[in-house]
Amino acid sequence: MTSVAVIIPLYNDALRVERAIQSALVQQYLAEVIVIDDCSTDDSVRVVRELAEQDQRIRVFSLAQNSGPAVARNFGVEKADSEFIAFLDSDDEYLPEYFSDVIPLMLEDSTLHACKVGMEFWDPVKGWILPAYDARYPAVVFSSSCNILMRRHAFLQMGGFSTDPLFREANGGEDVAFCQAVAQHLAPLRRIDKIFYRCWSQAGSHVDKFLQETRLAAVKDGFEFVRLNEQQKPGGGLEQAIAAYMKRVAERLAPG
Repeated sequence: MTSVAVIIPLYNDALRVERAIQSALVQQYLAEVIVIDDCSTDDSVRVVRELAEQDQRIRVFSLAQNSGPAVARNFGVEKADSEFIAFLDSDDEYLPEYFSDVIPLMLEDSTLHACKVGMEFWDPVKGWILPAYDARYPAVVFSSSCNILMRRHAFLQMGGFSTDPLFREANGGEDVAFCQAVAQHLAPLRRIDKIFYRCWSQAGSHVDKFLQETRLAAVKDGFEFVRLNEQQKPGGGLEQAIAAYMKRVAERLAPG
């Protein structure tokens, strides 16, 4: 039977994680919601365990030490039993009919390893941000790992997310590296514009930082960075870390 596992890394998000979990539980084909607590110090685990008592599809695990979302996601996929996997941040939510629209496409084409869907961005203070007509929208949607549904065996073959410590710094980067690897090494990557993922942004989030660091350029459909730290500059640490990860994935997927 076709099944999907939703992987949710969790760290100190007791007030919002229930919304995320409930948005996954209503999806067709959903078999398991795997929550990986990354050493939360609030009531996050208690909230999830109470939900798990009401629905056996919810499973919760705790990491021995705070390790970041990449380690948590990789751990969650290892624990999954489903044919397909999808990722969800604990402060975000899926929109209805996500899996029911995408899974049939995956089943029809056995060569399709992954599918990306549209996203919308909501800031509780600013309201709707980053509309689809903004030139930065495609870049953010492409670089997110939360709007991707993929075959579990493909994820395991490529080695999951990079756990390079550099990606745990302020600018992140493991999502960008992961999505680039999927697009390059697990082609074809199907893309659906229909919005199935709602990202709840806020001050200090990766989306918020990206919008502050960029501006629309005079060039049609373009944007540019207004400031870059040393790690973000061409040839800097982030570019090198992404290149190293891409090389490792290529080696893992090489024939023979």
